[in-house]
Amino acid sequence: MQKNVPKYAPPWVTTVTIWAERSKRDVAYALCNDRRTLLWFANQRAIEYHPMLARADSHGFAQTNLVLDLDPPADAGFGAVARVAELVRRALAARAERIDPQLATTAYVREARDGKVFIDATRTGGATVAAAYSPRIRPDTPVSFPVSWDELDGVTPTDFTIRTVPALLHGGNPWAEQLPEPQSLPGDLIEEGQAIPVARVQAMHEGKRRARARRGRAGS
Repeated sequence: MQKNVPKYAPPWVTTVTIWAERSKRDVAYALCNDRRTLLWFANQRAIEYHPMLARADSHGFAQTNLVLDLDPPADAGFGAVARVAELVRRALAARAERIDPQLATTAYVREARDGKVFIDATRTGGATVAAAYSPRIRPDTPVSFPVSWDELDGVTPTDFTIRTVPALLHGGNPWAEQLPEPQSLPGDLIEEGQAIPVARVQAMHEGKRRARARRGRAGS
């Protein structure tokens, strides 16, 4: 995985420089806005493409999209993800967890999920998400593909691969066609969200607590 464009990149690969708070340095992100740049990335063996959730020309690089990543347990089928997606369609993250706590969880620590589908609401800031139509490094090379609500219950991820997707596009762009118009979130939802601890921070503290506990057991 690499975010910083290598120094040997051709001069025609357009970049935008962003300050990375975690590493305390400037990072040059590529703007893959043309076929030529995409082909250059492919020749670097770049298979998966994970863009940020903001436009380079947005004010202060403000996030322009809201994405929730649904991560099922290893032994769950895609049907569990589809059911949680329906929950999220009526609510967001913590609210979805309250609607059906037996199915969905916002627990960031994997061991604390108890076989539930994890609703990852941390796709913010410098986080990225797999792009629509991006290949994935998995058996049979599946492709990230947009699915309408009407189709959700009748598909599985294995339906979309580098071999099947070209014929499914029919010369169009379902992702762009299905994107909703810009909208504002209700004030009560924003207020509730600001009161929820950041999942990654909670996980960090939990990891430190478990490490201390292990050291304590080892020393006893």
